[in-house]
Amino acid sequence: MQPFTLSHSGPSLDSLHAPENFYIDICRIGDADSFLLRKNQDFMLVDTGRYEDAEDITGLLNKRAAVRLKALVITHYDSDHIGAYLAVIDYMNTLKSALNPRTIEHIYARRYKKEQLSILPKDRYQNYVKFINGILRYLNRSSEEFDLNALPSYETTEAKADELYGNGEGVWIFPCRTNPCSNFTLDAAVYIQWLNREASYLTAGVTARVLAGNVNNDSLIFQAVCYGKSALFLADMGYSGLNDLILYRSFYLKSDILKIAHHGHKYSSPSYIIDEINPVLSFVTTTLDAIPDDTSFYNRLEELTAGNINFGSLIFSGKVFGSYSTIAIRKTTPQIYTENTSIIGHQAAFGRV
Repeated sequence: MQPFTLSHSGPSLDSLHAPENFYIDICRIGDADSFLLRKNQDFMLVDTGRYEDAEDITGLLNKRAAVRLKALVITHYDSDHIGAYLAVIDYMNTLKSALNPRTIEHIYARRYKKEQLSILPKDRYQNYVKFINGILRYLNRSSEEFDLNALPSYETTEAKADELYGNGEGVWIFPCRTNPCSNFTLDAAVYIQWLNREASYLTAGVTARVLAGNVNNDSLIFQAVCYGKSALFLADMGYSGLNDLILYRSFYLKSDILKIAHHGHKYSSPSYIIDEINPVLSFVTTTLDAIPDDTSFYNRLEELTAGNINFGSLIFSGKVFGSYSTIAIRKTTPQIYTENTSIIGHQAAFGRV
C-alpha cells in the first residue's frame, strides 16, 4: 500500500480540481462553523456560521456552483452554527426552477420534544424555532412562520415540528442508527456515517454551565469516508459526550482528518481521545485572539498546543473576509492537499501506511 501523505505546497487546488477528488472547504469565519463538502456536483453544507457570515457562506456556494445541496446539516442550535441558516434557505430558494424544484434534498438536525424544549436556554430555543421557520420557508409556507420575538409555546413548537418531521423520510432528517434514512453518499464515493447518539443529553435541574455543555453534547457528529481515507467532524462535543463516544463508538474513531471539537476548547480535546483518532491532519475553527480557558495562556491555539497532543499537522481557520481553506483527498495518489491554510505546527510525520 502506498504511504498516505499531506502536501501544503504546489499548484492551486482549483487547477488540480477533478471530479474524482473529494474536497472540504472551511469558511474562514473565526470561531464559528461552516463547511462545504463536495464531490463532483454533489454538495453537503455543514452549519451556517453566525448571522453576519451569510454573505461569505452564500458566496462560497455561488463560487462552487452548488445549485443543489444533497444535505444541509445543522449540528446543534448555537448561534455560531445556525446564524446564517435562513440566509442559506433564501439563497437556495432563488435557485429553484422547473428543472431544479428541490434545491435541498434533506436538512439534517436534531429533533426535540416539548420536555427537552422547555430545558433549552432561551436563545437556543429561539434558534430551534428559527430552524423550523427555515423549513417552512423552503417549503413555500412562509405564512406559517413563527414570530421570533414572541416565541410560541413548547407545545405549539412540538406540534409543528412533528408535522414537518413526519415519519423522518422527508426534508427533515434526524440522523441516528434507528433511522434508515440517515446515511447517504456523495457521488457514490463519499460515505457519510453518523456517530451521534439518539438520546438527548438535556436534563432538568443542572447548572447553566452543565446545561450549555449538554447542548453541545447533543451535536450531530459524523465521519466522511472516501477512498479509504476518513474525516471526522466533532462539532461542539464536550468532555462527557466525547467520553461516551470513545466508550461506545471507538471502532469508528480512527480518522485521517479531524475537525477538532468546540473551537479548540481544551476540555474537548483530551489526549487519550486524540490518540484514539490518530489524525494526520487536524483543523480547528478559531482565531488568534480566541479566549482561552486558562488565563495563563494568550489564546486558545496556544493553550491547545501546550499539551503536546498529537494532532498531526494542525491548521486553524482564522477570520479572513470572504475567504476559505480547502482540504482535498485525491484518488490518483493517497494524498491530502491543503490550500489557503494557516499551519501552526507539523506535530507528527505526514506519512501513514
